[in-house]
Amino acid sequence: MKVDVLIAGGGDAGLAVFRTVRSLKPEWEISIVKPEEGFCFKCPLPFYIAGEAPAEGVFHRDEEMFKGANLVYGRLVGGSAEKHEAKLEDGTVIKYGKLVLATGSTPLIPEIPGTGLANVFTLRSFEEAEGLVKALEEAEVGVIVGGGYIATELCEALKKRNVKPVLLVRSRILRASFDPDFSTIIGQTLRENGVEIRQGKQVSRLLGRGRVEAVELEGGERIKADLVIFATGVKPVLEPAKGMGVALGSVGVQVDGRMETSLKDVYAAGEVAEVHHLVSGQPVNAQTASSAMLQGFVAGFNLSGFAVTYPGELHCLLSKVFKLHLGRAGLTLEEALKLGFKAVARDVEYRDHYTSLPGGNLFKAKLVFDEVSGKLLGCQFLGEANVADKVEAAALALRFGATIRDLSFYTSASFPTLTFNPRFNQFREPAMQLLLEKLRKP
Repeated sequence: MKVDVLIAGGGDAGLAVFRTVRSLKPEWEISIVKPEEGFCFKCPLPFYIAGEAPAEGVFHRDEEMFKGANLVYGRLVGGSAEKHEAKLEDGTVIKYGKLVLATGSTPLIPEIPGTGLANVFTLRSFEEAEGLVKALEEAEVGVIVGGGYIATELCEALKKRNVKPVLLVRSRILRASFDPDFSTIIGQTLRENGVEIRQGKQVSRLLGRGRVEAVELEGGERIKADLVIFATGVKPVLEPAKGMGVALGSVGVQVDGRMETSLKDVYAAGEVAEVHHLVSGQPVNAQTASSAMLQGFVAGFNLSGFAVTYPGELHCLLSKVFKLHLGRAGLTLEEALKLGFKAVARDVEYRDHYTSLPGGNLFKAKLVFDEVSGKLLGCQFLGEANVADKVEAAALALRFGATIRDLSFYTSASFPTLTFNPRFNQFREPAMQLLLEKLRKP
């Protein structure tokens, strides 16, 4: 078999590559190599588990998503970039013009006794989500191991299925995304909605006869568990990349700004690709479908002959914990200080319409700046309503290197029932505070 483009992986990045190339080069022959049938949108899985999203909105047939592609079910294990050949697990060899490694990630599960028991889940596929929904029908207590946004979203999903969630967090909630004060507010929201949180201890083993019945923590404490969900992170699937001989970095496949690897005509996108953080310059992976798909778009444009550059990762995040909306972009204050920035943060609270009108939704924002360059380093938002527009604005400001002075004097619009007061702005207010402090210094 010989194709113009071979995409190894059928997730978010692979889909973005396919649709970009199909749009730009409709005459090209494209093959997709993927280990299993079907396409699963992972972001809505907690809503499917909660009973709020139908199966047909989450799981799709490959023929729908990759219309017109040659679908090959198998695993890429290696090949020769010099010969433009890829070898599959069953020995099949496919000659390609361009190859894209978009093999995604696999769950990180602690190496402890009992993980092979029934009713122990991760959340990386529709099949597992189906199994979890079935297990929830007879469960009273569900233990979630992990402190990231998947873990917190699953807490709400279990509550909506009338199952008590117990959240086991090794350090603090959403540590990688928010500073301690914001994490505390998120934790309070979880507790107020009936989530039991245990912090500071690791799981030592799972107990049960055939099916999980309890979780044992270090020190011997046991917690009843009718099911256990591990949301403890993921690791990139790098074996196909290693088999092709591409250069690896500290966290994934090394790529340039075009998403091309060390080998000519071999690209990588999504969780397997190592890209630079736009603010810190540190090597990082994509953590969301949005980032994976953007990388897929960039790879697709470049391999089709249209030069574009991936700007860098910002680790933008949107989530919701019961009625509390969460968002972030860039670096937290904690991250910035650890990386050596002379960082400073300012917090503001505001409502989403003029204070002269009653009611309104309350929001809290934290902006992190570098005192040396004056540049914005990151933003965090909590609110009683949608914060997506705030994260989008923050991402643009970070993308174009906005400074304290830029954000102190930029034009915006206001309307009594739609925005905060004209004098106030979620970006302008904290920036102006810092500017005035600097100007007042002798």
